[in-house]
Amino acid sequence: MRWRVAFALVIGAITIWFGSFLLPIDEIRYDFSFQNSFLQFGGDNERFQEFVQEFGSDVLYNAALITVDEDSGQSPDSSVLETTIFQPEVLRQIEAIEDDLRAREEVGIDGVASVMSLPDFYAPDQIETDFVRTAFRRYERERTAAGMDDAEVLRCMKSSCPGFSAALLEAARALEGTAERVLRHKIFTRRMISNDARATLVSAQYSIAYRNEDLRQPMARWIEKQGNVWRKQLPKGVDVVVTGVPIVEYTYQRLSLGETSTLLPFSSLIIVILLWWLYRWFWAMAVPIIAVHVALVWAMGFMQATREPINLLNNVMPVIILVVGIADAVHYIARYLQEYRRLGDKREAIACTMKSMGWACFLTSATTAVGFGSLMFATIPTIRSFGLYVSISVLIAYVLSLILIPILLSVVPPPSQRVLDVYSGGFLDRFMRWVARATLSRPRYMIWVMCLFILLGVVGVVGSPVGGIGGVTSESRLMEEIRPEQPIYQATKRTQERLSGLLVHALYVRGRTVEGKNCETNKDCLDPGCDVQACECLGADCMRPSCCDALLCRRSNVFTRYTKRLSGVIQWLTDMNDVPVLVQLEGMGRSLPQRAADGNDEELDFELEEDDSEPVESTSLATDGECIYTTLDPRLIGRLEGLSQSLLRDERFQSFITRIDDLASLTREMLVAMSPPEEQERLLNGPYPFHSQQALAQILLPLRQNGSEMVDKVQTPDGTGTQVSFIVSDEGTHPWQKLRAELQKFRDEIKSDPVLGPRFDVYITGSSTLAQDALGHVVGDLLTSLALAFCLIAVLMTVLFRSIRIGLVSMIPNVFPLGMTIGFMGYLDVPIRAATAIIFSISLGIAVDDTIHFLERFREERRKTNDVNVALENTLFGTGRAIVLTTLVLVAGFGVCLFSEFVAMYQFGYLTAFTLTMALFADVFLLPALITLFRLERGIRKTTPEVDAT
Repeated sequence: MRWRVAFALVIGAITIWFGSFLLPIDEIRYDFSFQNSFLQFGGDNERFQEFVQEFGSDVLYNAALITVDEDSGQSPDSSVLETTIFQPEVLRQIEAIEDDLRAREEVGIDGVASVMSLPDFYAPDQIETDFVRTAFRRYERERTAAGMDDAEVLRCMKSSCPGFSAALLEAARALEGTAERVLRHKIFTRRMISNDARATLVSAQYSIAYRNEDLRQPMARWIEKQGNVWRKQLPKGVDVVVTGVPIVEYTYQRLSLGETSTLLPFSSLIIVILLWWLYRWFWAMAVPIIAVHVALVWAMGFMQATREPINLLNNVMPVIILVVGIADAVHYIARYLQEYRRLGDKREAIACTMKSMGWACFLTSATTAVGFGSLMFATIPTIRSFGLYVSISVLIAYVLSLILIPILLSVVPPPSQRVLDVYSGGFLDRFMRWVARATLSRPRYMIWVMCLFILLGVVGVVGSPVGGIGGVTSESRLMEEIRPEQPIYQATKRTQERLSGLLVHALYVRGRTVEGKNCETNKDCLDPGCDVQACECLGADCMRPSCCDALLCRRSNVFTRYTKRLSGVIQWLTDMNDVPVLVQLEGMGRSLPQRAADGNDEELDFELEEDDSEPVESTSLATDGECIYTTLDPRLIGRLEGLSQSLLRDERFQSFITRIDDLASLTREMLVAMSPPEEQERLLNGPYPFHSQQALAQILLPLRQNGSEMVDKVQTPDGTGTQVSFIVSDEGTHPWQKLRAELQKFRDEIKSDPVLGPRFDVYITGSSTLAQDALGHVVGDLLTSLALAFCLIAVLMTVLFRSIRIGLVSMIPNVFPLGMTIGFMGYLDVPIRAATAIIFSISLGIAVDDTIHFLERFREERRKTNDVNVALENTLFGTGRAIVLTTLVLVAGFGVCLFSEFVAMYQFGYLTAFTLTMALFADVFLLPALITLFRLERGIRKTTPEVDAT
């Protein structure tokens, strides 16, 4: 009290300093990317990074989904140019959207690797690039020359019009035929265009250089806003929505930051109103709010000062700090009112309050910090950081309450007699007297009631055999935290229904290296007895197997070999400019194709020039060839196709797997498209038609020459790796677990195959795969940490009360509300996932706080009387009243989350309120009964330090 001015000035200065890290608000650090939060900790991340380097990101793309209403222009004689996305007016807008995307500064070698839309399609039967665009522009030229609009052209196509241009009619028929050609081939359907041609995507795929969310966010933000502009430009009956994982991430970030700035003040307002209603004293409302908000600035400022971003998990921290800090402050105020009523002197009342409550609140804060601190033993750094920062924040709130509350109480007027009468009387006083009579007169009834609640909780957890009631599950989805009415949710749902899902699991097959066999060309890898000329066959002869199918020589691309030889010069540049030049150059080099050494390496004009433009001494290429089994192996591709077809036929995956992309389907469709009509049915439905590496290479060569990205998505340019992509709907964990079991079975079959096993390694990977694994770790980590926290708190309670019996029995009212909450979740079909599992850690910490306050006050009252019932009654009147008040405040504070746009925050609100209500029941009804029945008063020693608690 003597140094209150100095303490206040120091706290004010530190608050301003921490607050400076929170301004301006738009510069607060955040990271809502699934990659940084969870994905990189979900499994074999090194293999996944190799997979991404080879095939690019599988989910990092923004897309505009253009859809045509089913009844748009529908009539028996309707043309595809009237009822589908091939309407000329729609094609114009698709091109305009694509042009808008290409105009973005991110589109280039380091940002968006490609922009793809319907006009960019190639003709598989003629390997003609941009054949849709070519047909459409021809139509536009002829239509413009004729001075007609689209409606006139379509009318004249159905019935002859005088003076109708034959060239225009031919161009319109060609455009109509182009649409039919697209729909004939499965290469396009469910990828970029729906089966009924009423939906298509315009996508912008990010390069691997844009894996960080802060690089992707500007374009995602722009596309979300631009979607409204595009929608206004489309004709009636046509709509556009924007979708993609980057936009989902941006939505999470936008909603989270928006709710932090609205729900937190709203929560504070609700708490202020409740405190005023409970105490009817302005300073009982203002003092806790001031102390807690200073703690909030310190905690969030500390996060930003230590460069810890707000992420998918820790965005609930402000609400946690607010309500947990308020709980301790309410205990301080409640005890102060009691002491002032007893002593009548403000200074003495403050001193007695802080003497008794300081230790009790330290214990409650310490146990809460221990509960959250147990998360630091988790395997995922995001969870560890969350546990660390919440623990630190709880202790910050304790220290500031311990210092600020007495300072503030010392400078404000003391409570009036009216305030003291309001606090001591009224409904709450009558309620606590009824609780005391009911609990102390019938303790066994309380135990039976608890058993009944436990039985109901067990039914909720395991489910009832009658009526299918209850049953807790563990489930995680990409869109699980976004309400169905959100635009991104609707866009994702529509994309899954019309085209395919956003999530991708992959089977990555890699050819093994032959140890000790170096090479310069593919011929160096051939068996000694192999006929080299047989390996250079063309045409029909290549449909037979040969000894050339097994190995090829892989060398680094030209760019990489140059940079290796120039490593000394590059290191000098790095030292001079403090720029990681080699990393930048290698990043550029990854965009260049990997080429087999037997092909002619393209010349690479790579020179380093000094200021006088004189070139630095050139160097020759480095060689690093190694013989590797090629995945362009018909036996392997055939097995992969068999897997894909069996999964597509499996009823368990009918709604889950929306599409499978692999080399087998691509090569088969290409062969069908290029074959005579009479052969197409046999080739489409018969056995895999390729029997040699040369035949596969021959069918893929035109696609590679025309720059088709479809090949690069399923096979590496050097042929040493291939993948099967399973594009799935966002249906959660259980369908994926079933699919994973099938993929693991296939992997084991390949491993045990005498021919393929020694040649290939098979990996289950993909961004969605790692994300699902990581989310599984999250739930497991949270539940394991909860068990650890339970053990640690039990030990602390045992040490605190110097009794194993008290330590163990005192945990019953702490575990009871958690068990009831799990059962409640079962009745409501709320799955256990990261967002809901964290509720248990919060609830355990708060429940333990109330238990400690109750037992500490009981210990104080026990020293005053030998009558256990009197001690319990006084405890209920003193601490029980404060526990009820804090529960009301906490429920009100967390209840604000019911207004959240996040499903997780909404569920967090009502589940926490339920848990706190159960904790209140356990502490004021169950705990006194347990003390009576287990004779816990025997564990209260007269030698214990004189510590009071409210």
